[in-house]
Amino acid sequence: MGEEEAVHPQNSPLSVSHHFPVGEASRNVQSLLASKGRSDNLRPLPPPSHKAGKGFEVNDFVEAYYKDGLWEGVVTAVVDGGERFVVTFENLRDEREFAPLRLRPL
Repeated sequence: MGEEEAVHPQNSPLSVSHHFPVGEASRNVQSLLASKGRSDNLRPLPPPSHKAGKGFEVNDFVEAYYKDGLWEGVVTAVVDGGERFVVTFENLRDEREFAPLRLRPL
């Protein structure tokens, strides 16, 4: 069987439903969050592993899952031999350390 691919014209409106716990009070309760947006704002799922098992390098541009969303940043340090990475967010004026599973390349 072939795979079907959903095609949306650029900037077309759409609705996305997410099933996950929402907020501090509902950590153990499954909630439904629906959001509306445009198809050009959707991002693909991250690849299963970055660079076929290789880590990120200093100056790699990445998206990091941080503050309940994906934020663009730059890897500024490799920690513990690639087990963790320091990412600097210029727009947030912040710097945080992340595991590789919380990052994806830009």
